[in-house]
Amino acid sequence: MTWIAVTDAAHAIAAALERGRAGTRYVIGAEHIEYRDVFASVARVVDRRVPRLVAPRPLLRSLAAAGDVGRWVAGRALPIPLRMGVDLLSLDGWADCAASWTDLGRPTVAVDDAIRDAIAWFHAHGYLAMRAGCLNAPGNNQFGENP
Repeated sequence: MTWIAVTDAAHAIAAALERGRAGTRYVIGAEHIEYRDVFASVARVVDRRVPRLVAPRPLLRSLAAAGDVGRWVAGRALPIPLRMGVDLLSLDGWADCAASWTDLGRPTVAVDDAIRDAIAWFHAHGYLAMRAGCLNAPGNNQFGENP
């Protein structure tokens, strides 16, 4: 999967609006990183073990399809079916972002840094509780927080 920091994505979108070539579709992304590596990065930041269990894609697709049927029966369909989401998130290829890098500029934030920043934001805004001693727990000042 190709990942990009939200700040880099926002800058690329703004650049496309300001100086993008008319009629051009830009694929924006920074780094191709496997999900297991993203999960490992998150685990390092929050001082947890890396998940070892990997659900097979056919199982995920079956569960998503069953969820879609259940939501349809309940009259609560989603704008994007769960199975389509699983299929999109299971793509193995990488995105070629060369045109966007050439026309709009290269991303500047490493995905690992974006993960750390996102976790710090969720923690600072009360969406994520951190245990004491965690890499980015309050007081460690790793993210420029004031104790």
